[in-house]
Amino acid sequence: MRIDPAAVLHSYIASLPVMRGVMVSGTRVDRSKGQPTIVLEHAGGYRVVRDRADRAELVTHVYHQSMTLAAGMSYDLRSALLEDLPGQVVAGALVLDVAEVHAPLFLPDSMTGEYRYVHSIAAYLTDA
Repeated sequence: MRIDPAAVLHSYIASLPVMRGVMVSGTRVDRSKGQPTIVLEHAGGYRVVRDRADRAELVTHVYHQSMTLAAGMSYDLRSALLEDLPGQVVAGALVLDVAEVHAPLFLPDSMTGEYRYVHSIAAYLTDA
């Protein structure tokens, strides 16, 4: 399998109506402090079935202007990933399932002091 799980997640999150106007990226480059942002980080994973299915671990960093807004956006994202993404075809991948590695937790950005929630998932993917 040669599907980039970060690209799958980016495509899905960017298509969500509830995330309209939110910057979705792999970095914080070109981002303004306080701008609603979801930074995606591919944190590893492993092959489940040779050349057929992968388990990808991904971390989302959700930034917003206040702790309340960051929490709300993080939990909206959590719901979409865990409840709505499984079974969908996104960017050439069939998302078989999504499991939570750890629930959203408040972790202020140590560099900027911004409000940030961090959430980890495992996405089970195969070619569509």
